Amino acid sequence: MPIVHVNADDPEACLSAVQLAIDFQQQFSEDVVVDLVGYRRYGHNEGDEPAYTQPVMYQKIRSHPTVRSLWVDRLVEERVIEHSEADEMASRITDRLTEARHAVSTMRWTSGPPRPGRRWGSAWKSSATGRAGTRP
Repeated sequence: MPIVHVNADDPEACLSAVQLAIDFQQQFSEDVVVDLVGYRRYGHNEGDEPAYTQPVMYQKIRSHPTVRSLWVDRLVEERVIEHSEADEMASRITDRLTEARHAVSTMRWTSGPPRPGRRWGSAWKSSATGRAGTRP
């Protein structure tokens, strides 16, 4: 089974690795493993404090730039985008996620969770609008 190792700090390389794996699987009908080499910046869950058990490693992780900042710096260096544009994009995405989270938090089941063969959209109703529909 082929294994593709890829640096999680490089989004373009990650996409290329996944595309390679998909192409291989489709052509040869064989599984492929994509080994995403990275780290968890904030530990394994909200109750975990990884710096307690791995202080040296997590000090290095805290001082390492985020994937987003590495990617933005690369795109700025290549003159693809300006820092201000990247910040505006991030702000718009954050706003959309916040709106979606709020919308989902106001939705309630109208007739219980969907069962096999039943559409999700008909099972949700927004308490804000009173309309049934798909979750945002």
